[in-house]
Amino acid sequence: MQIPGQLVSFNETTVRYEAFFTFKAYTNTIPFKITAPELQHAEQFVYVFSDLFPGLIDFDNKTIRPLMKNTPELRKTIDDFVDLHKGKLPQLNAVSAFFRTLTEDELFFVFPFEKMPPEFSIMLYNYLAAIVEDKDFNTLQSQMNELFGELLKKYTISAYGETRRIIGERNKTKRICRFCNNTREPLTFGSVAHAISEGLGNKTLILNEECDGCNEYFSQTIEQDIIEYFAFARTMYGIKGKGGNKAFVGKNFKFKNTPSLELQFEDGTDSKEVTSPLKIPLHSSHKITAQNIYRCFCKYFLSVIDADLLPSFSKTIDWINGKFTPEKLPKITQFIFYGRLQSQPTIVAYIRKDDDKRLPFAVCEFHFAFYRYIFIVPFCDKDEADFISDAEYSTFWSTFTHFTKVPGASFHDFSDSKEREMILNIEIELTEKEDSKK
Repeated sequence: MQIPGQLVSFNETTVRYEAFFTFKAYTNTIPFKITAPELQHAEQFVYVFSDLFPGLIDFDNKTIRPLMKNTPELRKTIDDFVDLHKGKLPQLNAVSAFFRTLTEDELFFVFPFEKMPPEFSIMLYNYLAAIVEDKDFNTLQSQMNELFGELLKKYTISAYGETRRIIGERNKTKRICRFCNNTREPLTFGSVAHAISEGLGNKTLILNEECDGCNEYFSQTIEQDIIEYFAFARTMYGIKGKGGNKAFVGKNFKFKNTPSLELQFEDGTDSKEVTSPLKIPLHSSHKITAQNIYRCFCKYFLSVIDADLLPSFSKTIDWINGKFTPEKLPKITQFIFYGRLQSQPTIVAYIRKDDDKRLPFAVCEFHFAFYRYIFIVPFCDKDEADFISDAEYSTFWSTFTHFTKVPGASFHDFSDSKEREMILNIEIELTEKEDSKK
């Protein structure tokens, strides 16, 4: 295939030259970037690094042959290169880690660029899936086109969180806070701000463009609500947030995972008779506001998107900052997929390409543990509808066919702006042995 554009680009913000490589396997994808102050240094790296992969780049004809096989010889070549240069380029360790996830002789792709159209990325995945799962490639392509074909014409899709990414301006003197537009006083950027709350296990997404004042404000308001909302799941699935694997302590219980699950609770009665299933209402210590959960979801979205999109969300930012509280918001859809545990929370952002105002300009997925939430980002100035009515929401939802064809969707209203106690009603099936002990 032809090389799409230049292999080295100049970043005017950092005033450095950049070169990208992307590794894509059936179960893993990683981007890899190096920067250099001089063009020839970046170009030299591209020549040397690409030479590790036989036949990858034909510089004379400007073509690439990206399909590779994970052989012992190739792994040794990669490991030797990484060991030699990781002192100056620690990001090379991610390349070695990628190869450790592959099986012997597993096929993978390597590209000398980062961004690729979603439909191209899906095609690559289908090619690898056809080999691994012994399925017909054309059938997989047809199925994917049925699910995503129309959506890809309407939306640009971007995923965040699977790999480490530092978002925004690196030079502190040039930073503009996304949430106050540098109006807070004093204005400082000394703290490390996470694009998704560190308390939910985020270790990969760092946001440069959030000032210390906003970081502190959100950590004491909407982020407290969302961390409390997910606290039971965080402990249940052993997701390590800020401070490691934390116990969830409520008014009448303590739930911990160290490493086995242990629930201590007081049911408020004197009865010693226990029957199965044991029904336990767990009362949280901290009240939460449902609308703050929605606010925080949208705050995560605004933390990862390109900064040039932010002016369209000025009213959304006012809402996140609590400057107004609407009575009604669009529904949020929830799925529970008991498959792969998402210990690192991730985001998928959808940005509308055209002017079809029947559809929301911005839609987002938030993945945490086994849960997936799909929500419209409200108050965007590119939207005419608010997507609150059933008719407007149905038009939106029917466009996202990769969700509508999946069973198990539940729709929730997060409009409530009052603080309320969170009560988790759980049931425990007791075995005969456990009953006899009681």
